[in-house]
Amino acid sequence: MAKTKGTTEAQKLVGRLQLARIQLIKAESKLDGAKERSRLAKRRRKEAKLAARRAKKEVKAARTELAEAREAMAKAQMKLAQAGKRQLRNRTKARDGGQAQTVRPRPRRARKAARATPAVPAAPAVRHATTSKGTSKALTIEELSRATQEPATGL
Repeated sequence: MAKTKGTTEAQKLVGRLQLARIQLIKAESKLDGAKERSRLAKRRRKEAKLAARRAKKEVKAARTELAEAREAMAKAQMKLAQAGKRQLRNRTKARDGGQAQTVRPRPRRARKAARATPAVPAAPAVRHATTSKGTSKALTIEELSRATQEPATGL
C-alpha cells in the first residue's frame, strides 16, 4: 500500500506542475496582450498628435487665405467704386456738353509715394562765373541766362 500512496503524491505533484504551467502560459498571454494594447494606445496618441499638428497648419493656411481673399475683395470693391465714380463723372460731362459724348477715361498714372516730410523749395542753383576783372562771382541760373543773352560789353 505504500507504493500506491507514493504514486498518488507524485501524481498530485505532476498535476500541480501542469496547473502551474497553465497559469504561467495564461500570465504570459495576459502580458503580451497588455503590451500590444499599450503599443496601440501609444500609436493612437502619436497619430492624434500628428493630426492635431496638421489641423493647426490647415487653420493657419486658411487664415492667410481668408486674409488674402478679404484684401482682394476690398481691392475689387475699391475699383468698382472708382469705376462708378468715373461713369458718373462721364455722364455729367456729357450732359453739360449738350450732346452725348463718349469721354475716354484718362490713363492711370503711377502715384508718387507720400513724403514723410513736407517738400522744401529748392535753393536756387548757383554757378560761379569769372568777371571781366578776373574775379569769381556767384551767379544764379537766372542771372547766368540773362548774362548770356545780353551782348558782352566792357571788353
